[in-house]
Amino acid sequence: MFFGLCPDNTGMQQELFPLPNLNSKILRSNVEKAPEYLLVPFFKGGLSLFDFLENAGIVGLKAEEIDILIIMFHLFFTDRKNDGFLYFNTDDILIFRGVRKNKALKNGLSGYKKIVRQRIDAIIKNLGSMKIFTVVDYKDFNYVVCFYDKFIQDIDGACFLSQKLLALNPHLKSWHKSIGMYLSILKSTGKCKMFSMDDFKTLKHRDCAIVQVKKLLKLVSLGSLFPFQIRNRFEDVLDELCQIGIIQGWSYKNIDEEMLCSKNWLFFWRLLSIKVAF
Repeated sequence: MFFGLCPDNTGMQQELFPLPNLNSKILRSNVEKAPEYLLVPFFKGGLSLFDFLENAGIVGLKAEEIDILIIMFHLFFTDRKNDGFLYFNTDDILIFRGVRKNKALKNGLSGYKKIVRQRIDAIIKNLGSMKIFTVVDYKDFNYVVCFYDKFIQDIDGACFLSQKLLALNPHLKSWHKSIGMYLSILKSTGKCKMFSMDDFKTLKHRDCAIVQVKKLLKLVSLGSLFPFQIRNRFEDVLDELCQIGIIQGWSYKNIDEEMLCSKNWLFFWRLLSIKVAF
């Protein structure tokens, strides 16, 4: 039996635990198809995952990194083993994100190409370097993971996130994913405590919510976009989130178009709020 050390809130390795032996156990994908909804944690104080990461000093995560972190939390809630570890592989991540398998590989079986698995592997290792979790053991794109205590002890419940958001292309639809995820979390008025998908039908939701434009813009990368491009893309994203069913509708609250014709219109526009219908 081999033993390792589990990270505490300070990042120090303190508690001894038995290490799984991957050499004696071939891990295969536990996921046959992506669920319709995934469980996303709420933290003490009513903090969303985005708020909690920001408070922990973890900012600027890319859309694909957020995807994988959400999948890992979902698996933590629904598929954590009796030994307390989370077992998963790159194929699990790809299936959750709705990535289609290649039908004809060299061995004649369907699956994912090595280069695709390597890309996911690099993202997982990068997330691990941020002290969110530690990879206890690894072999051939299979992982045994232990979350840091600070990300587990403060969990106060969970809400549900549509898998449709994970299936969006992280490079072409990064705004859709980040804003859609935030609004989906905002939608929940209650938090399920049993971390079970059975809670979905009974969990209550808001009919609508009001959120400031600048709050949503903090979630995305503006890059070198001109001001008018920022507004156009923002509004297009909300329209497309309506089309795929993440939200039912949206509108500005108390918008003054004349003020938005002034020289400093971007400043005033960012201070506006939108009303989102669920």
